[in-house]
Order: sequence, then C-alpha cells, then structure tokens
Amino acid sequence: MLKGLAGMSDGDIDERKGLEYAKSIPDALAQVENGDYDVAFIQRPVPVEQVKAIAETAANMPPKSTYFFPKVMTGMVFNPVG
Repeated sequence: MLKGLAGMSDGDIDERKGLEYAKSIPDALAQVENGDYDVAFIQRPVPVEQVKAIAETAANMPPKSTYFFPKVMTGMVFNPVG
C-alpha cells in the first residue's frame, strides 16, 4: 500500500517510507478505507517454481514477494534441538 504516491524515491521504497505490506486482502482494503493509505495493489502470489528459479541465479526478488503462510516456527530453525 502506498501513502503519498508523488515523489517516492528508490531509497524511500527500500526503507519502506510511505510503503507497507498487508498480509491479507481484507487488511489492505481496511487500511485504505480507514485513510491510513492512499491505494492498495493486490497481486497474485509468486509460484514456488518461480521462486526456485530465481533462487538459482544471482537475482533478488522484491521485498515481501516471497511471503508464505504458514511459517515454520523460527525457534525450530535457529535454535539447536536436543
């Protein structure tokens, strides 16, 4: 979602100034309806095959384009088990 469309630089986008990501369509629409943001862009999810193909290259994907649910509990991934 964007707030104040005019004059956003690449740095603003990188630092998420005036830019936010919603986890669901209802959340995005509610934030626009409440006036928190000016517009919401609803996009289809990136297919897993495309994520895999890009991961095999040196390319980077845009922020939040690889949002998946449900998430693996980070404690299981980053902490030793046993």
